[in-house]
Amino acid sequence: MAIIDLEPEKLWKHFKNLLALPHCSGEEEPVKDYIVSFAKEHNLSYIVDKAGNVIITLPATGGYEKANGIILQAHIDMVCEKDRSKEKFFPIDAYVDGDWVKSKGTSLGADNGIGVAAILSILTEDFPHPQIEALFTVDEERGLIGALSLEKHALKGKYLLNLDSEEEGEFIIGCAGGGDSIIKKHIALFKEEGSEIQISIKGLRGGHSGMDINLGRGNAIKIVNTILVYLREKNATIFIEEINGGDKRNAIPREAEVKIIVKGLNEPEKHLNDIKNQLINAFKTREKLDISYSIEKNLNKQVLNEKDSNALINLINTLPSGPLSIIPDMDCLVETSSNLASIKMEQNSIEIVNSSRSMDTFFLKNIRNRIRIMAETYGFNVDEPEPYPSWKPEPDSFIVRHVTRVFKELFKKTPLVKAIHAGLEAGIFRKNFPSIEMVSFGPTIMHPHSTEEKVSISSTERFYKLLKEIIKKFNSSVKT
Repeated sequence: MAIIDLEPEKLWKHFKNLLALPHCSGEEEPVKDYIVSFAKEHNLSYIVDKAGNVIITLPATGGYEKANGIILQAHIDMVCEKDRSKEKFFPIDAYVDGDWVKSKGTSLGADNGIGVAAILSILTEDFPHPQIEALFTVDEERGLIGALSLEKHALKGKYLLNLDSEEEGEFIIGCAGGGDSIIKKHIALFKEEGSEIQISIKGLRGGHSGMDINLGRGNAIKIVNTILVYLREKNATIFIEEINGGDKRNAIPREAEVKIIVKGLNEPEKHLNDIKNQLINAFKTREKLDISYSIEKNLNKQVLNEKDSNALINLINTLPSGPLSIIPDMDCLVETSSNLASIKMEQNSIEIVNSSRSMDTFFLKNIRNRIRIMAETYGFNVDEPEPYPSWKPEPDSFIVRHVTRVFKELFKKTPLVKAIHAGLEAGIFRKNFPSIEMVSFGPTIMHPHSTEEKVSISSTERFYKLLKEIIKKFNSSVKT
């Protein structure tokens, strides 16, 4: 079966069109143009703000003119993760596999393409509704940039439905805040002779650094550095030639590689095989860890000196990555975490990004302070961009009661109402539009921000049916 043959037909048609349009974070112009063309085609009023956010307004139908307006919101960018063997990202090579839509060798972009497609579909449905503002934000995945740029008078609606959640049957009413620590150092390289060892880490599952941070998945940067620590314990003198890993601040690194010049290491193959086997055994129940290496003797390379190499190894070993605290009375929700997201070494500089999250502003500030102290201890500088806020749950708000009631009526069961450890744009909206009540929901999407990303077809159909019912029933529920 082809994607365009799935139901609801309009939603999947839009999603199929999105698969062909480049829309990695910061490069969403083709999708923005697609949305604007859609508005023009259907004679809908729209604005495009300075950041590139698009707002389309659909007037209320008869009898709904006095109901408070609804905002439907999704972001148009995606995390573009791909296997290194994959040369071209777009068009995304998606296919149907049973109840799932998957992609070959790349992330799928169901996060948040399904939300975008759902909103576009709703705007052409023939059913009664209050005024709808369709808000399409840009550059969410790199730090909620579009939402942060939205002017405070831009939205008129009272209730906001964020369509950027990934588990059917759940309503999200709170999320973590977060902030990056960008660790930098200018470096000088020197000629050094010895055996060159190249180590590569592949095969890891990666995943979302908020939603998947509690699953114990391997961090490729941490793993490759563990090998360097092990070799150093075997009396190796290490000079780092290159080290690179990870790519996106909100994805757990799946791949990393390092080149080093080594002196004083006897039987390097034996030691490399020993640590390789230990690591594969340690992760065997969670990951299909692929560790490869090569050794070439008597090479003369440009490298970091021994002091700077050791400082970098020690810093990577020290930096936090994973869950740091939980909230026991919220089903052991991760409260605070940090993700060692990427490292890039160029000729004159090293840059490391640690992305931290917390449900509490105090703990977020605390972990970023710890990271800064660690980095400065090893001679690195740290930039700390403005953090994005958390979204404090309001379980008794009207919007939460309304969507819960509609869900129960439609599916004859009670939904799960919860907060999550991921960052959502709703946190920004709560800060800048304090009178708006919000809830987030969506279909089941597995493994976002990774090449394993997939979206459930049956769940998407039920999600869309629920969305329509929530909108239709606002007139009987909402007080003017």
